[in-house]
Formats: sequence, C-alpha cells, structure tokens
Amino acid sequence: MPERVGIVAVAQTKYAGSRRDVRVEELANEAVRTVLGETGLAWTEDGKGIDCSCVVCDEFWEGQTLAEIKLQDIAGGYFRDSTKVAQDGAQAVLYGMATILSGHADTILLNPLIYPTH
Repeated sequence: MPERVGIVAVAQTKYAGSRRDVRVEELANEAVRTVLGETGLAWTEDGKGIDCSCVVCDEFWEGQTLAEIKLQDIAGGYFRDSTKVAQDGAQAVLYGMATILSGHADTILLNPLIYPTH
C-alpha cells in the first residue's frame, strides 16, 4: 500500500522591517512553538509525534560554516535524528517526503531559516 505524505501545519514569524528584539534562534522558536501548538504534536519517537527534524539554511548566505548548529536543538534535534538541507525550503519538503516514504520517519519538522538582507 502506498504511503501518504502531507503538510499538517505551516507557521512563520512576524514580518517587520527589523526584528532587533530577538535573535535568530528566537525567531525559529516562534515558528516551532506555533506549529507545536496548532498540531498538538510533541517530540516523541513512537510514531505519534515528531520523529526527526530538518533545518534549512545555506552557509553561503549565513557567512559561517555549520550555520544550522545554533538551530538544531530548537528544531527538535537534541538527542534525535536531525539533518540540514542547504538552499531552500522546497528541497527540505522533498527531503521530508523521501524520509517518510522510505519508512525512516512518520512525522518531520522542517525549519527553514531564511535571512532577509543583513
């Protein structure tokens, strides 16, 4: 029987000319908390919660190596399966779909980090 893959929630941070009131980690946390609140999902590996996470960022635009490290714990990657996808959110959606269809996870949190101009 073919597996089905779907998007269950989408969240984004407040748009503003400048968000000097928060750090990038806090911006990511705003979106993650919104998704968790809307879906009722939790960080579990029992097939009923979020099994793994994927942070999306590009070291070229971040200007540093391993740019995702500061976000892995916020995205649920602390002592669990997590990865990074470079370039953009569309690649992360494909990664999430492939991971689910392969049977390695049932639910994945995708956390794209896109910086506006610095």
